Amino acid sequence: MCATLGRVWLWLLVAAGTLGLAACGSLPPPVGSTAIAWVKGPAELSNPAQALTAARARYPNRSLTARDLVRVSCAMDDISWHEGNAVVPPGKHLGKGSIVRIRVGTPLVGITDGHFDEIIEVVASPGEVPRELPRARNGKLIDYQAATASNYVGGQGATLALSCAARL
Repeated sequence: MCATLGRVWLWLLVAAGTLGLAACGSLPPPVGSTAIAWVKGPAELSNPAQALTAARARYPNRSLTARDLVRVSCAMDDISWHEGNAVVPPGKHLGKGSIVRIRVGTPLVGITDGHFDEIIEVVASPGEVPRELPRARNGKLIDYQAATASNYVGGQGATLALSCAARL
């Protein structure tokens, strides 16, 4: 009886958590999926040495330094963002604002310095494709061409942010 009651409570807890997450907007792309993101800057790490050790273990044939670790970001909707750290492809230098296609390796919960999204393609260098589109001074959306606007989603403040599902 107690075991059955325990399973029921566990099921209810999982169901409530799932509903709670669904109410918060779109979820980030799942681990293993691909997404478009922009390079936000250097990786954001709580323990750089531990992160480098993890990155070197994942890519044993490369001599990685802290400069090879970057932060990538994209928007799911007005309030949901995906951010993760990534390892720059061999022979590349990706400046802030580079647009990249990533294979998501960062889980929704439990991100650590050992999680990395994999950059599988460099889509554009900084400035070739904007990572954010500005709004008009009054805050209203500018009437961008449909092909351009479809790559961006509402953002906070005065910009539209690059969508994780962009078709660049």
